[in-house]
Amino acid sequence: MKQCIVGLAFVCSLAAAGSAGAQERLNYAGQTDASVNVEYFDLPASTQLFYLNQVDGAKWAALVPLISGTGSMAVPMPAGPGQFSVVAEQGGVWVAQTVMFYAKEPE
Repeated sequence: MKQCIVGLAFVCSLAAAGSAGAQERLNYAGQTDASVNVEYFDLPASTQLFYLNQVDGAKWAALVPLISGTGSMAVPMPAGPGQFSVVAEQGGVWVAQTVMFYAKEPE
């Protein structure tokens, strides 16, 4: 019985957390040889974008201005080859992330 109560409390906590506030999103919208196109929604003020190498876990700042709210932008393509995603952080806290994409070796 005790496990059921603990489990129910946990589920209620997750439901409450999932329904509060805006649903921040960072969507992959395509790419060219030079850039990755992203669309963002409901991001908090001063959100910074980072590249995340999906193979070795390395993370570094994308050379773009801080963003907030809703919009879209072209983020310069990271040096490849590799598997990457773009991560949005605000104050050092993860906010949103794109799906993985591939960057080819520069020609």
